Amino acid sequence: DSPSGWQRDTAHRMLVRRGDRSALPPLRTLMRTTHPGLALARVHALGVLEALDGLTPKIIAHALGDAHPGVRRHALRVGESMIASSSQVAQAALSLISDDDPHVQLQLAYSLGAWSDPRAGEALGQLALRHHGDRFITAAVLSSCLPAFDDVISTICKAPPEVARHASLSQLVPVSIATSAEHPTSLRKMIDLIGAPGSDGTFDNWQLDAFENLLNALSNRGSWIQKLHDKSLAELKPRIKKLENIFEFARKIANDSDQPHHRRARVARILGRGFKKDARDVETVTALINPQTPPGDQIQLVKSLNRLSDDRIPELLLANFTSHTPRVRVAVLDTCMSREPWTKTLLDQLRKQPAM
Repeated sequence: DSPSGWQRDTAHRMLVRRGDRSALPPLRTLMRTTHPGLALARVHALGVLEALDGLTPKIIAHALGDAHPGVRRHALRVGESMIASSSQVAQAALSLISDDDPHVQLQLAYSLGAWSDPRAGEALGQLALRHHGDRFITAAVLSSCLPAFDDVISTICKAPPEVARHASLSQLVPVSIATSAEHPTSLRKMIDLIGAPGSDGTFDNWQLDAFENLLNALSNRGSWIQKLHDKSLAELKPRIKKLENIFEFARKIANDSDQPHHRRARVARILGRGFKKDARDVETVTALINPQTPPGDQIQLVKSLNRLSDDRIPELLLANFTSHTPRVRVAVLDTCMSREPWTKTLLDQLRKQPAM
């Protein structure tokens, strides 16, 4: 309980170095205190008890209910191995779902990864929904979701169709693709939601974003939508085939000059990656890389072209090179130099037009 950090750290270090188990009773007594001024001492006590193998489920469960968030967070970290084996610890950990401290929520998302129980998946799904805008907690959920992935997805899919559900599903699409063989049910639920058009036959922005994430996840694994269809279970094939409707919708919007340039560019990023290769898709995308389209959207379009295999892409990108902003030019050059044949096309263009 010393106010000196050096003294506390030194005492902590000496107890651990000596392996002094005679310190266990007073440390356990310290863990039963509730005085707010001793919160740091309780954190140190948890660390020493962990090092001396003196932690018990009762101590961890009590610490998870501590008034100080630092103690609760530390108790989650040192006690996560007990969550699966102790119902007392598991219940205390699950009670922190509604904890107001973001650091406790972050540690909870990490610690639940040590537990494959359906309740862990449900809790992670709730954390994903509650913190869909927090990239740190979202990353923690993604790192922990595999042991109970089906339950995570099920929890999110049961949520009301609001921004939180849509954002959470979109973020989990790459994991669903990576684990499609082990979790086909989760992939089916995702595809059903992503591929369901509205009553007017249109798709929401979140569906387009989630579908783009799905295509990117496939591309990162050296695959594409047709290959996913061919390798999937029989019950998934017709559902995946219905995703062709999103490509048709995107083509319609991207080629509609009455639509805002930003919207046209947003949907165009998925073109060229459908079940059937349509040469016009590449032309549609490159035509939108122009001064009327916001520079940020232009860069995203250039990056989307880098995922395609059409050898016309470098020529089409370089045709209006001088009209681009510096940032867009950099993106175009990066894309042209990403593959040897495209680099040769770039060099040929430079020889023909040195001032390009």
